[in-house]
Amino acid sequence: IRPFIIGGAILVGVVAVITIATLIISSCILVPKNKKVLSVLQENYEAASWMENFFADTYYSRLTVSATFTSEIKTQLNDNLAKLEILQKTIAGIKPSALKTTAQQNFATLQTQLNERVPAYHESVALYNSLYEAYITNTPGSLADLAASENYYTSITAERFSNFLTKKDRLWADIRKDNCDSNSAAEICPQMKEEYFNFIAELSSSTFVVSAIFSAYYDGSYAEDNRFMPHINALLEELK
Repeated sequence: IRPFIIGGAILVGVVAVITIATLIISSCILVPKNKKVLSVLQENYEAASWMENFFADTYYSRLTVSATFTSEIKTQLNDNLAKLEILQKTIAGIKPSALKTTAQQNFATLQTQLNERVPAYHESVALYNSLYEAYITNTPGSLADLAASENYYTSITAERFSNFLTKKDRLWADIRKDNCDSNSAAEICPQMKEEYFNFIAELSSSTFVVSAIFSAYYDGSYAEDNRFMPHINALLEELK
């Protein structure tokens, strides 16, 4: 009987050691993943928040061309997109099961949302960059390919900018032809100048154009229950 008791004790001991070792190994695997995700979320938090709020503002027609087509916004857009892409690519290769159980659902949802939106955001920012360059350099011809795009929003915004730049040049040429760009007091000058500036103001105040640009590749809802920032905020707490 004694050998069986000793053998059983040894077996129990071996099982206990294996169990403890498994727990230790699992812990060693999970902790780095938890820390890695937490770190990349913290590092790119501001960029992710800025990007989602910006795209939501354009979706709800809160931004005009004049407010959006500035060097400051262009820099912020491109810099924050780059950081959001880092976040998306970093977490894309991590299985939710590698994280704490309590964090897995929010993480899986965040992965799905970023995998869907970030490539679409990239395309819209690329469209914006092209329109911005044509707008600033006054080169409507550079938009010909975009105007022929099969993407409806891409084609209409490119055509809108191309037509705008072309007509603006024509109006200004008419103003110069009648010397209205000087201090001429000709009766036609005030009318021509008013038409010119009203025409510019029409595009500058447009929210539809901005909305079309940033909805060209993702036009999903930005309701609170469809945003990714709440999941990021939850993960920051769950992964501490």
